[in-house]
Amino acid sequence: MSTPTPSAPATPPPRVRFYRKRRFWAWSGFTVLGLVLLALLLLYWLLQTVAGRDVLLAQVVARLPVGATLKWSKVDGPVAGPLVLHDLDFRYDDIHFTAERAYLDPDIRPLLGRKLQLDALQLKNASLNLAKSDEPFELPSWPDSLPQIEMPLAIQADTIIIDGFRITQAQQPLIDITTLRGGVEIANGEFRASQLKIDSDLGDFRVDGRYLPRSDYDTDITIGARLPAPLGRTPARLGLVARGDLGHMEVAVAGNAPAPLQASVVFDGRTDPVWTASARTRELDLSLLVPGMDASTSTPMALDFKADGKGGRGQPAGQLQAGRHRGGTGTVQGGPGRPGADRGAAAGEGLRWPCTPAGQGGFHRQGKRQPALLDRGQRPDLRAGRRYHHRRRRRAGAGDAERGADGPGRHAQELGGGRQCLGGA
Repeated sequence: MSTPTPSAPATPPPRVRFYRKRRFWAWSGFTVLGLVLLALLLLYWLLQTVAGRDVLLAQVVARLPVGATLKWSKVDGPVAGPLVLHDLDFRYDDIHFTAERAYLDPDIRPLLGRKLQLDALQLKNASLNLAKSDEPFELPSWPDSLPQIEMPLAIQADTIIIDGFRITQAQQPLIDITTLRGGVEIANGEFRASQLKIDSDLGDFRVDGRYLPRSDYDTDITIGARLPAPLGRTPARLGLVARGDLGHMEVAVAGNAPAPLQASVVFDGRTDPVWTASARTRELDLSLLVPGMDASTSTPMALDFKADGKGGRGQPAGQLQAGRHRGGTGTVQGGPGRPGADRGAAAGEGLRWPCTPAGQGGFHRQGKRQPALLDRGQRPDLRAGRRYHHRRRRRAGAGDAERGADGPGRHAQELGGGRQCLGGA
């Protein structure tokens, strides 16, 4: 009887890996779903509840820059909006912003793209004090003289309602806004305004359009202004339209100040542009355009001026009449190719110009309407008007020429009538 041969042990079946089991995927799905639901509940708690709002605002205050403070007396509403802050106070260095009431109705989703979008923004009795800039004055250059826009966070407010907003710089008043209505969008290199209306102590302004420095300075903007005027005077009304880009830009101004005024300037070229400018009006009163200027010291003038050039070089030409009775007239010429190319030549009748010895700027005794060279930065005094008009008529005649004497501090008057530099301060 033979001994039976033992059979080989059976091979155990292969073990199923854990990530292939249905149970693993079921538990994993439940876990992910639970985490998502937990995150949604936390987000809802933060955005829609008062307790969550307080936590978020506390985190905002804790993450302010060193030295910055943010305070308020009372808060109404959740973070999702509408959110109302009472007696808001923010300080950072020399910047100080306050508001009796701030109403915010934000859209949360754009914040994921670093954009603060407000369906509505309302401020009541707000104030903003800005730090005084220590940067030295620099002459404008193209295109650096065009305004730049830099924002750490893009802001879009579809509906803005502001009642009372005072802006100062180093505690000195800049503008006091009575009301502001409209919509704006501001980001790095981008500004858009939609029916923006501002009523302030400096005038009433209307802004509509876009200005995009980051997109080759693409511009299509319209600005209207109605400036304040002294009692009994007609206020100046002006409109500005700017269209184009860095390659070709057109800017036009039209309105009344107080007579109809038309001015325009056109730039062609990106780095060293060719430009043309013109201005024409029968009567221009600077006291209607410059805030705080005393109307008694302003002399209305009529002008018809044109200029063209390239870069910082230009060829101006035109006529100017000063005084309500047009007691003085003047012409201006200058530019490359003329004697003293870095200075401008001017001539006139009945205008008051600084009178200096020949060769030092001012008018010379070299005949009627003799052009005079004004040094760079020197400005003529165009205060001819009614007082001088009557004086010229009263004192016209023989012997007037002997009253003149060359020297600094004198004034050239009535060049065509023989009186060149009259004594007096």
